[in-house]
Amino acid sequence: MVAVMDSGAWKQKAMAFVTRCHRHLWGKNNEDPLVFLYHQGLTHDFIRRMHLGWNKHAQHRDLIKWGLSDAEGDLSRFLLPAGIVLPCIKEKNLQSVVILPITSDCPLCLVPGSCHDIILGDGGQPPVLCVDIFTGLRTLQASGTPVRLHLNPWKTDREEPG
Repeated sequence: MVAVMDSGAWKQKAMAFVTRCHRHLWGKNNEDPLVFLYHQGLTHDFIRRMHLGWNKHAQHRDLIKWGLSDAEGDLSRFLLPAGIVLPCIKEKNLQSVVILPITSDCPLCLVPGSCHDIILGDGGQPPVLCVDIFTGLRTLQASGTPVRLHLNPWKTDREEPG
């Protein structure tokens, strides 16, 4: 289990990653992930508003530089897999980052240091529980109803991007 030692360092690194991935999604030659999100029923406006992103290449990162430590002390790095990046931001405060890998045989990835209880949308009403990330996003997009993502089991009803 990875513990957060320095939440400021984690937020700084995680926000830089999320920002870079969001810009990359809207960059040149990244039509495939946008088409994939469109086929999941998400509009461009909603994708921008949720700050979804695209991590094109898997990246290994240093736990210590991200303000994290490993309880067993045998790991020094973690993987940010290639895929769609979903940040959970509450009141301008990044709480969690989830990555939906581009290969169907890989499970969703909760970036180490993230909160496990992911609620998307404003908390004015009780959230709807969703076990599928895209069902949750479509629910939030359609009605504005807050969504609580149940992180286990990791299920999706998705098709792989082109």
